[in-house]
This record gives sequence, structure tokens and C-alpha cells, in this order.
Amino acid sequence: MPYNIILPEIAERFYAICAEVNNSDDDTKIKIRNLSKLFNEILNTILIAENRTFSGLQTKLLYCNDKFSIDSELFIKLNQSSLFIAKAKRNKNFKVYDRQCSYIIKSLVNLISLFSGTEIPTVFNEITAVDYLFKLSEKIELKTDEPIKVIVKSISSSLNAIEMLCTVIESDEEIKININKTNNYESEYFEYLKNLPLYTKIYFYKLQKSLFNESFYNTNLTDYFVIEPDFLLDVSDIASCFLYGGANFKIFFLDKMFNGGISKATIRGNIVNNMLDLRIIENNNDFEYLFEKAAEKSLMPISLLSERDFEEIKNEIKYEH
Repeated sequence: MPYNIILPEIAERFYAICAEVNNSDDDTKIKIRNLSKLFNEILNTILIAENRTFSGLQTKLLYCNDKFSIDSELFIKLNQSSLFIAKAKRNKNFKVYDRQCSYIIKSLVNLISLFSGTEIPTVFNEITAVDYLFKLSEKIELKTDEPIKVIVKSISSSLNAIEMLCTVIESDEEIKININKTNNYESEYFEYLKNLPLYTKIYFYKLQKSLFNESFYNTNLTDYFVIEPDFLLDVSDIASCFLYGGANFKIFFLDKMFNGGISKATIRGNIVNNMLDLRIIENNNDFEYLFEKAAEKSLMPISLLSERDFEEIKNEIKYEH
């Protein structure tokens, strides 16, 4: 069913850009960049009335499909186009051919037609394109200098794999990540990951995504990812554990119990950090609920505060953060 969201004059401009890219003698990588910009502009136009911020092309497309129920055949082509663009832009050595660019152009033309109610110009019927951008068995590798940041919601494991249900921080998208153990030397790290606390933040720099499951990613223990520490410590507290000719972690706790406790700024920072985690995971805006749940994770240092100091921290968070 066609939608009249894109105005005819804007649709005409989009068609003209598609024709210009198709007829251009530019390098295929330049064509991909231009098609990526156009793809984003088309989706921005379709979603202009939505009061939401989208993190990228793939997120916009998935939201658009959920809202408008795009024909499955067209969505598959658009989804392949989106993933192909991501791979081509991130991998400098990835070879792109003109007929693959033509595949993306034909997909975008159909998208424009669907959301403008206009007829596709006959010039595009003559374009020759590949049947598939990817082989059906091919996995798409997402490797980028900008990590994919997630919060862990649940963890399950088998003998050689850990499966994590995660929320992507930038988009609120829920995904599953399978971390594979490839040899016995990785057992120590494997056991550590199995016992990660829930709501831990992880930054993944290399993931593989199968075409058959849009929300499932794979990576290996040998691939690069970073686990973010989720508790704030004063550096001087850590340094104090290395006095008296050796290291003794008990000094940290003794110092907190008998010499004034953890600083108010550190306690406040930890509560704010925990509140943000809960806000993302539970999609809850209620300050009292978030503060109470977050404060439960810092009971020891909070127990050393006076009631006045505790209320002061609560008010600072409520009105200044």
C-alpha cells in the first residue's frame, strides 16, 4: 500500500539523484557514500514526524519497517543495501562493483515510490543489477573504530559459548551477542565473562551479523572488546593499598570505615551512573524509583553518611543532573 509522505517534488529530486549516481563515472566507493547519504535523507523524510532520535541507517530502517510494515521482499532488499553500505564504508579493502550499486539504486527507487505514491520513472527499468548483494551464507562483519556500546541484560552459557542479551546504548535496540571460545587457553577469560554482573557496559569493536537473524551477532574471545568498570574509585584510595612495603586491599575498607568514608562526590557519581543504567534498561523516568534502586548498590558508603549529607546528595542529583 503506497503512502503519500514524500511530496512529489521531493520524490522527483530523489529520483534525479538516483539517476545521477547511476550514470556517474565516479569510483564505486564514492557512489556508495552518495547512496548512503541519499538513503538517510529518504528515511529522514519518511520519519520526519517521529519525535525520536535514531543512531544510524539500520535503526531508521528497522523502525520504518515496524511502523509501516514494508513489503517483505522490498524490506529484504533495503536491509541488504543498508548492511552492504555499512560494510563497504568500514572496510577499505572491500570490493564494490557497479551492479551492486545498481541493486541499491533500484531498492531506493522502490522505497521512494512506495512513500510518495509516484510512478517509478521508466529509465530505471533499464538498470542491470545483481540478484543478491551478499551470498546467502555470507556473514557481515561490522568492524569500526567507533565501538558498538551495549548494556548486558542477561547471560547464559554452554561449554564453548556465552550468549548475552544486550541493549544497544545509542538506539535502545535489543540484540543477542554470542561470544565463542576458540581454545582452552581462553578458559580464564571465559569464566570471567560468564559471571559478569548484569547491567555491565561492554564496547564491542568487531561483530559478525548473519543475514538470517537481524538481531544476532557473533564474536570470539580473541576479538577486541572492552568491559567498562562500573564503579567509581578515588585514585588516592587505590594508592593507599600499596603502602607499607606491599599491597593489601583490606586497607581500603579499613580506611573507609574509620577515616571518614568515601567522598560524597564519589558516592554521588556512582548513584548517577547506576541511575543511568536503570533508565536505559528499564525505560523508567521516575526519579524516586531510580534513585532508590541505584542507592541500593552503594549501601556501605551510604551507611557512613549522615542523614543530612544523604539528602544533600539526593537533591544535588535531582536538581543538577
